[in-house]
Amino acid sequence: MPSLPAVESTAQALYEQAVAAQREARRADAERLAVAALAADPDRQLATRIQHLRGRILTWGEKTMRAYELLVTEAMGCESTDPRQATLMWLDASSAALAGREIEAALHAALRSVQLGTGAAPDLLPVLETQLGLAEILAESPVAGRARMLAAVRKLEVADFESWDRVHDTAAALFWLEEYGAARLLLEQLVEQARATGFRTVLPGALDTMAAIDYRMGRWRAADGRSAEALRLARELDQTFQISSCLSTLASIAAARGEEQACRAYVSEVLKTDEDLFFVGAWARVALGSLALSQGRTDEAIAVLEQVASSNPYPDPAIVPWPRELVEAYVRSGRLEQARGIAKETSARLAETNRPGLRAVDAHCRGLVAETASFSDHFEESLRWHDRTRTPFLRARTELAYGERLRRSRRNAAAKTHLQRALAVFEQLGARLWAERARAELATGRRATGRSNALRDLTPHEVEVALVVGRGATNKEAAAALYVSPKTIDYHLASIYRKLGVRSRTELAALLAGGSRSVRG
Repeated sequence: MPSLPAVESTAQALYEQAVAAQREARRADAERLAVAALAADPDRQLATRIQHLRGRILTWGEKTMRAYELLVTEAMGCESTDPRQATLMWLDASSAALAGREIEAALHAALRSVQLGTGAAPDLLPVLETQLGLAEILAESPVAGRARMLAAVRKLEVADFESWDRVHDTAAALFWLEEYGAARLLLEQLVEQARATGFRTVLPGALDTMAAIDYRMGRWRAADGRSAEALRLARELDQTFQISSCLSTLASIAAARGEEQACRAYVSEVLKTDEDLFFVGAWARVALGSLALSQGRTDEAIAVLEQVASSNPYPDPAIVPWPRELVEAYVRSGRLEQARGIAKETSARLAETNRPGLRAVDAHCRGLVAETASFSDHFEESLRWHDRTRTPFLRARTELAYGERLRRSRRNAAAKTHLQRALAVFEQLGARLWAERARAELATGRRATGRSNALRDLTPHEVEVALVVGRGATNKEAAAALYVSPKTIDYHLASIYRKLGVRSRTELAALLAGGSRSVRG
């Protein structure tokens, strides 16, 4: 660990340097400077501010309940002497509790911040009400919480440096709640003022969050540009966390586009520099798992996504979106029971949410694992939820999965409609590998019709196996593509070879390609 630069040996100077380090996301430096400031015999008021800063640093370092206890203790100690400072500490105590999944504690702290702030800090009420609204949403009062939060956001102004990081946190929460328009408006104000005043330290985080919104809403070129600028600024400012966050955003975009080399490079850098900063490592691994899934490498996808699932401390798939990817990977590898377990857990978590994107994910997962008689109902539900939120890539993923299951149920006309919709979106976005998968599904249906003479003696399941294996798939890959076990592929292949009079994959491929190989009598 590099040594700290020489500092003046006063509590005030050390505190100011700790604040600067915290704003620049240098958590370790900020923590050591804050401890040094406390040891430098500050007066009571300054000591309270230092402890407040320590609480925020502990939250940033994921020591959330230690942060909560520290902030609540200090807030209670100064409510009568410095109620404004106490209001801010109650606010940050609520944030710490939310990060630690202690929802009731978060709600209590947010309520207290509003009660105290009404008289002591009326200018902060929009920020305080926003936090209270978020806590209410998570405490199973979604309608009242969302209304409170959005009303507060309309009054929020990006006015001074002290509140800018709180404004960014609010925008990030709005993004998480799928309030993309409100989040984007706040971030645009934040970026505009930061550029106008030259206060660059806030720009990487704001630009990166805007990039995440652009990516979610299908504006991938804009997302690329914003995240690249955010990464450049974060490197210049040596903001360790933000560097990793930007890299994870770029990795997600590269994965969706099928740009393997770029995705792996971004993820590799994240995992070298970050293992403990919030969820950035998990975000990067989800991108890697999604890439592997789009390439048909289900074993790799499962290995990566299982690591995320086992270490992810947060229950909400909006924070670390691994459930959809892992359910699909399990299904494609024939591990249906494990897929159903994740889908059931996801449904239990999301049963009370009113966020359309998450409800769409829930129904999508149920559609992947449902029996033949009911899968259509779940996918139709997912598409109805998708109609309520602008997330074109995620919707196209549902259209593709639905089309695949429809085609395997021999409902080819319906399958074609959904596959063509998925293909159009994938091509528009530049999601190359997903587009190839949609084209392959469409082409498989056309080839099956055109080859009816050669395949007339095969059962529908045997036709599917023959077409997939004839394209060069191994038994394991064919099993993943057709949602069956490798043993099932072995069984069908033996029957296919016998009926068609062929003895190898090569002969099968030649026959399906219309080559000179004739069917033996």
